[in-house]
Amino acid sequence: MRNALIGFLGLTVLLVPCVVMDIRKRKLPVIWLLGLLPVSFAMNLLTGRVSLWAMIFGVVYGGIFLLVALASKESIGYGDGIMIASAGALQGGMFVLLSSAAGFLIAGVFGLIVIKAKKLDRKTRFPFAPFFAATCVLLAVPEFFTGGAS
Repeated sequence: MRNALIGFLGLTVLLVPCVVMDIRKRKLPVIWLLGLLPVSFAMNLLTGRVSLWAMIFGVVYGGIFLLVALASKESIGYGDGIMIASAGALQGGMFVLLSSAAGFLIAGVFGLIVIKAKKLDRKTRFPFAPFFAATCVLLAVPEFFTGGAS
């Protein structure tokens, strides 16, 4: 239960500033996210909450999004890749793989709905952090209440 609480609180500290800044400014607090990377590694190594390999996989997975941002001229922002990498260091690779996939799915459905409602067009950008945060919470809440491992 304690490890699940640590993970849930860590996600809250990580993602709340991301959601607020992404909605308000369309930018993510990159320095904040980069600062949380070593903290997440240290915390997980001390508690044994997430294995080293799971953390590395999570960071590498986020790094893939940095490459996608570079290749796509920031269709996905660099901050999104760093946010995913930071969450990967905190929760592990499988967690961010599922969270980001679900986040992109929900963001895509949202985009289709607002395009059909003629509120946005296909080229309009909207923040990804709220969708990623929502799916992270959807995955973390059951873990928190069951006391399961990350």
